[in-house]
Amino acid sequence: MRTYFKNFKDGDLTKKLSMISDISTILGVSVATFVIGPLLDKYTNFEFIISDFIISITFYFICIVIVGTSIYSIIYDNEEKEEKKSSLLSKIIQFLLLVSLISISFPYVKYITGNVFNVSYLLSAPANKAVLGISKLNIKQKKESIEITGTLNLNKEINSNDYIALIYTKNNDNQLFSSVAYGKKYLKEYEVEISKNGYFNIPIFMQYNKQEHVYLVVYRKSDWSLISSIDKNNGYPDNLTSLPHSLTDQLEAFIFDLKKYKEPVRPSEI
Repeated sequence: MRTYFKNFKDGDLTKKLSMISDISTILGVSVATFVIGPLLDKYTNFEFIISDFIISITFYFICIVIVGTSIYSIIYDNEEKEEKKSSLLSKIIQFLLLVSLISISFPYVKYITGNVFNVSYLLSAPANKAVLGISKLNIKQKKESIEITGTLNLNKEINSNDYIALIYTKNNDNQLFSSVAYGKKYLKEYEVEISKNGYFNIPIFMQYNKQEHVYLVVYRKSDWSLISSIDKNNGYPDNLTSLPHSLTDQLEAFIFDLKKYKEPVRPSEI
């Protein structure tokens, strides 16, 4: 490993390109990849997108180079630049700090890269593919509020922390579907976190029976848009003419009509 990084550092452009080619072959980027990829797309449920694949491989390659260079710098450069070797304790501390930094920052860097370039391989699965349905749904009508609880049935290997839930109702004035805030009057929240097992709890101050349309919509957290958040409250599609809508279709959101599922339980029935 030491020789490899030293050769990469000291080699000319041709040598570096050759070494990059070797790494790309190890990572699976070859002619065969682009031949087999479309076949997987055709005969399996695996969707092969060449542009996403190239960006993903490039992203991981850059990460490997940065990490490898950093480790090389910690372990070997000090020996070359200083007459006396750095203490073993100093190297261990630097290495642990590097590992901590990588473990903390990598998920965020991966998320930002996937979101900016819209790379499917760096993002979690779309909500309508991650969520199979809802079970144990319960709607409790209180005096001025309702409490909606339930469990999202998630696909295997899906991380529920990558998703959020919103409640949409139809505004009687403009006839548009908009997300409903919950919480205190001056501390409004729209996105509801989902627990590890898919459980959610949404308390909302509204009269459920007076609402003709109530929808539960699940998005990926990566579907959040900074541009949308500037003129809207939550950064997700809002003020829609219908549900489903072209905007929710683009994000492949999971949409569930609560009104068609069950009526609220009265306080006297609880």
